Amino acid sequence: MLSKGATMNARSFHHVPRTALYLVCGSLVVLLGLPKLYSQELPRRRSSWIPRSLTIESSGAGKWAFGREIGIGEMRLRSVLGFGWNLNLVAVATSRVGTDAKWNDWDKRENGLTELFFRYSKKFPILPYGLQVRAKAGKVEWYPIFTDPELIIENFDLYLHPKSIYGVNLTTDVPLTSRGYLNAHVDFSSGDLSSAKPIPTFKNAFLRFTPGLFIKDLGLSAQVGRTEGTRHIVSEAFVHYSPTILGDLKLDFRVGKLPGKDQTPYGARISLERPFKYIALGGYYERRLNQPAGRQIMGFSWRIISPPWLARFMSTFMVSYDTNTNTLWANIPLIAASIGW
Repeated sequence: MLSKGATMNARSFHHVPRTALYLVCGSLVVLLGLPKLYSQELPRRRSSWIPRSLTIESSGAGKWAFGREIGIGEMRLRSVLGFGWNLNLVAVATSRVGTDAKWNDWDKRENGLTELFFRYSKKFPILPYGLQVRAKAGKVEWYPIFTDPELIIENFDLYLHPKSIYGVNLTTDVPLTSRGYLNAHVDFSSGDLSSAKPIPTFKNAFLRFTPGLFIKDLGLSAQVGRTEGTRHIVSEAFVHYSPTILGDLKLDFRVGKLPGKDQTPYGARISLERPFKYIALGGYYERRLNQPAGRQIMGFSWRIISPPWLARFMSTFMVSYDTNTNTLWANIPLIAASIGW
């Protein structure tokens, strides 16, 4: 799972990957001494540019390919330095396995600083119902905002190989009604400012309409505008019925224009989930008009809900199984620390 775009855009790090990683780690160690430095004589009002917190997280994508290999794919070291004004400095160093390398070919792994950016997030009390702004500036990677499983599957390469640029990503959300059933969303990328001709792009610019209808548990979902992952102006428009029946069985039925599958957007979808004592089981099935013969759109899900310690363990490690490659995947946390001063 190698991001070639991120590697090619970071040529300055390509020749000294280990030096870049050592520099990031060394800087973090130095920053750990800041609390002691400022704890001796703190002024009553500190400058907002003095860091106030530091969070460090490191994890790896562990995999067990039954009958073949066991190991760790991509490894990430993420640090977040918190300031005032809802401002953070984020650094992400990544170690990725090359396309011609095995997980334990340490000399063939591609190491580098894949992200280094300032992040700002705030909700402004302007316009009738406020304006939420999130911005990144620096060396950034772009990930889609999909929540529908079919869209995630169709565009999974965008998650595995995110495009890395030197630029600005800006996201805004504007509620247009007091009850929140009509919202405007816009996210903008400046393009790679290190290139000769950066290409600014509106990744998404749409209105989302999600009112309830005249019957309990009945609603409408529609999204109109530019939506990443589809060429249609109306990316979805369906009626859904979402009751809880037989005590604790959650049902969701949708009919209309469903997300994903531009060639066959119209159809119906049903999904179910029921909690048991220790586990919750679920699944979904879709049928589209003019769906190709033999092409099934379906999936199953399960999650541990009890005992609490086991639920926390599964949530942390995010264990999953890929039936296509007979591979067990898990998030392997390596480091997790947070301090404030």
